[in-house]
Amino acid sequence: ASGIAEMLIQSHEDYIEFLPALPSEWKTGYYKGLCVRGDATASVRWADMKIVRASLHADRNNSYKIKIPDPANMKFLKNGIIFKPEMIKADIAGIELKKDDILEMVYNN
Repeated sequence: ASGIAEMLIQSHEDYIEFLPALPSEWKTGYYKGLCVRGDATASVRWADMKIVRASLHADRNNSYKIKIPDPANMKFLKNGIIFKPEMIKADIAGIELKKDDILEMVYNN
């Protein structure tokens, strides 16, 4: 089961990466409630091998770094309100969340 989780989300680097090694046979799908480092749970829905929507629910106050494959085509919402995260690198967003905050990332692709 941990091998499957590693294909769907990784957080052992300095950042969280959604769908890092998605098998080509899994063109469409979703998962809910996978744990990541930093005490958060993630959910993702994808279609045609691309993320449609991803969310991160913080279980404690923490800073998260998230790898964003196509930042120009993404909308970020924190607790339902649109916001612009700090981009640490071209494809890495830095986001502060408090306990029970929910970050949603909606791709416009």
